[in-house]
Amino acid sequence: MPRKKLQQDIATRWNSTYVMIKSLIELKEPLRRAMEDATGSKTLTPHTTDVEWDMLQQLRDTLKPLLDVTELLGGNKYVTRSVLSPALKLLKNAMTTND
Repeated sequence: MPRKKLQQDIATRWNSTYVMIKSLIELKEPLRRAMEDATGSKTLTPHTTDVEWDMLQQLRDTLKPLLDVTELLGGNKYVTRSVLSPALKLLKNAMTTND
């Protein structure tokens, strides 16, 4: 199994925020175990609550359509209406769903 590592946020690339949050969620249990081992107790400092984990998951789910559209539009030298219209529709649907 390949080793996973935490990804770091890069201020000049907003997509890195999505990647960082996604990596935190994927490594949630190993992080909890490591913190418990390091402190010798289940009381972590700093402690991430279940509510905070839920908020991270919601943020990840909100950012995902933006990532998809950014990658779609960024892969084209020229953005045409045939690409832009579906991208805008995807974002509109995502915002309606996440309200």
